[in-house]
Amino acid sequence: MFRCARRVRDGKDQCKVQIIYSTDKELTTEIVDRCMNFWSETLNLKLTQIVSVTKSKNVRETKMYGSGRICIDSAVLTEIFLNGIMPWVLSRVINPQNETDKQLLHGFIRGLLAAEGCVYINKHGSLVRVSMAFDPHSKELDLYKTLLERMGISYHTVKGNELIIQKYANMMKLMEIDAFKIHTLRNFKFMSSFRNHKYFKTHYLESDLQQPSALSSSSVDAPLEMQ
Repeated sequence: MFRCARRVRDGKDQCKVQIIYSTDKELTTEIVDRCMNFWSETLNLKLTQIVSVTKSKNVRETKMYGSGRICIDSAVLTEIFLNGIMPWVLSRVINPQNETDKQLLHGFIRGLLAAEGCVYINKHGSLVRVSMAFDPHSKELDLYKTLLERMGISYHTVKGNELIIQKYANMMKLMEIDAFKIHTLRNFKFMSSFRNHKYFKTHYLESDLQQPSALSSSSVDAPLEMQ
């Protein structure tokens, strides 16, 4: 594994990045520059390694820097990722056997929500649902369902290219793993709207903010209101 990591590090110059920016508005030069500068600095890559910024039409916008997709221009590195690192990671998060595997699963979920997650609130500023966008031409949806199941989270439905999560119990589990912490703005939206939900106010806060296990089964199973 250390040899794999060293090969990945040494092959950084062979990586290219495609940026996908979801919006139903115009993809302006300002947005393109902002995305390119962010991913260049974050991944410590040259701007010339950002090969494209592509618009994905969607009624909701992704995070302000879009989603970065790393392309590896090396047969060796591709082999390492696809047949070495990724299968190893997926085997552990799909069937977690110990606490380390569970932590890896939580981190995997955080990464997915940072890139593909969305938080929906109602007119009262209360959390309604969380969604995860997926590529309908891939096996991403099946993977999402499996990962959520391993965390004890049930999905509500699938609408378009989004998997929808509702119910207070599910939101509690997301909060407990700090699911949106990678995405600062989305994390603020999730936490502030969840705290504004009536079940959070009446059950979680009354448990001194320290004992989520003290919640009754009736409150845990209560659905989020759709207003």
